[in-house]
Amino acid sequence: MLRFLHNRHVAKYALAAAGLMITAYFAWNAYPIGAYSAEQFGTPGGPAALGTIAALVMGVLVFILFFGKEYLREDIKEYSRLRNDPRFINAFKWFSWIVLALEFCSVAFRWYLLHYSRLGFVLLAIGIVGIAMSYILGLVLHAVVNRPPSVAAAHLREEAARQAFGDAEKHLPELSVGQMR
Repeated sequence: MLRFLHNRHVAKYALAAAGLMITAYFAWNAYPIGAYSAEQFGTPGGPAALGTIAALVMGVLVFILFFGKEYLREDIKEYSRLRNDPRFINAFKWFSWIVLALEFCSVAFRWYLLHYSRLGFVLLAIGIVGIAMSYILGLVLHAVVNRPPSVAAAHLREEAARQAFGDAEKHLPELSVGQMR
């Protein structure tokens, strides 16, 4: 069991699961914004529909930033460099900041809806920490998924040695004293 838990693949999937949970949290926090807006404009049946749309938009934006931010940044930075036009990388930076601001606004709006209560403050604090965690975990996941070849080769050597010694240990009782030496 311990060997199963102490496994790099488990860590990767756990990071991805954390990213999906953070995405769901911010989508959940965006739902009330859409529902509240539809109520203010008196749209029949609109609160649920607009709330769902707001949640989906926020979920997609957070998903993009969590799972694809580094790939997008690398591609856009290179495109911007090749075109000798900084507008593209600047637009990406603005996109990142705007999504972070939307995340903050969605959790702050939930605090407002809860009449600045203690529970609302806790949700606001969790949201702010979640914003930071989404940035940090996105970078960590990117680094874990895209290991440099030298690190992958070192892990492969260690695993091969571990398996060789594990197999040798099974045959240890069959070996003579001279073979063991």
